[in-house]
Amino acid sequence: LTAVGATYLWIQLNANSINGDGPIIDREVEYRTMAGMLIDTTPVDKPTHKVGHLDPDTEYEISVLLTRPLEGGTGNPGPPLRARTKCAGEWTWCGCYLTDRSSAVLPRLFRRLMLDPLMLS
Repeated sequence: LTAVGATYLWIQLNANSINGDGPIIDREVEYRTMAGMLIDTTPVDKPTHKVGHLDPDTEYEISVLLTRPLEGGTGNPGPPLRARTKCAGEWTWCGCYLTDRSSAVLPRLFRRLMLDPLMLS
């Protein structure tokens, strides 16, 4: 695991260091939530891979599938890596942009909008 964000995990594959019967011709990353729901299997052609479009603050299990030439060349998934994405943080509406600085701004702005809906025009 090389980097962690709210919606992604960067992993480094050590597939080239695996000994076996013939060269590795294909690599795939399989990942799932710890609740067990299979999310995706993605082909990988680089030593590092970004597993993206993940849910914040969720634990995932990631495995690598290696394929060698000839029939039956795809092995079982490798040992799983367990990692959790970061929390997304708390965001509030503050005028024209989002900020994480003040959780008190949103309720005040909402009350003002309810009292004067023309405030946005």
